[in-house]
Amino acid sequence: MGGGSYANRKVQFMNVTPSGTPLPSGIVFDTGNQDINGIKTFGLFPVSPSGYPTTDFEMANKKYVDTNAGLVAWERNYLRS
Repeated sequence: MGGGSYANRKVQFMNVTPSGTPLPSGIVFDTGNQDINGIKTFGLFPVSPSGYPTTDFEMANKKYVDTNAGLVAWERNYLRS
C-alpha cells in the first residue's frame, strides 16, 4: 500500500480483499467493532459470553436468568413480610 496515514491505510484495507478487489457491501466481519442494522435470523441460537452481565445493555445468557430470576420473586414474597 502506498503512503498516507495509518487511518487511511486501515480504511483502504477494510474496503478491499488482499488482492485489491473491492468487497461487496453487506459484509459482516468476524472481529472488530461494526454496526449491523436490520433484523437478522439465526439458524442456531448464538452463544453468548459465559460471564454475567455487569453493565446496562449487556446480554444476559439463559444461565444468568435461570439463576437470578427466582431471587426477585423470593425477595418480594419473603423479605417484605
